[in-house]
Amino acid sequence: GYAVFDLDAGQRSKLERAGFRITTDLRRARELADWRRATEQADLQRGAGTIPGFACYRTVDATHATLADLAAAYPDRATLSEIGDTWQADAGAAVGDSIGVLVIRNASSPHPKAPLVIAAAQHARELATAEIATRFAELLLASADIDPDIGWLLDHREIHIIAQANPDGRRQVEL
Repeated sequence: GYAVFDLDAGQRSKLERAGFRITTDLRRARELADWRRATEQADLQRGAGTIPGFACYRTVDATHATLADLAAAYPDRATLSEIGDTWQADAGAAVGDSIGVLVIRNASSPHPKAPLVIAAAQHARELATAEIATRFAELLLASADIDPDIGWLLDHREIHIIAQANPDGRRQVEL
């Protein structure tokens, strides 16, 4: 018998004038405020490497830099490789990228490792998918020694993350 909305003052006033009874769920309001603060802090920390107007999403260059930093910080669990050129690079265009893959696994584990491939941002305007794939890589590597489920995952899987499957198209969207 109720709906939950995030309303600004003008929206709330409009609904009240239309005869709707509005109450504030204080617990949810606090949780939303906490989430917004955490998101804003993360956006500030990322800063210049984000897409204008979309500070929660890293640029192609920032994504590539993050993946390289992860491979350098966790050499026993992550390797970064190029798996090929984009169409533009292959066609000899002045602009064009290589496509990279971050491979995450526990190489010292004796278990067979079934592969899992994650290809994100295949379409240029898929802003969230590259960020989600990159954050997944960060989570796996930062938590492998403290989260037993993630430790098990890296013992038994080899995870290939292609965070920017279409970097040329994504760069066009970033402009």
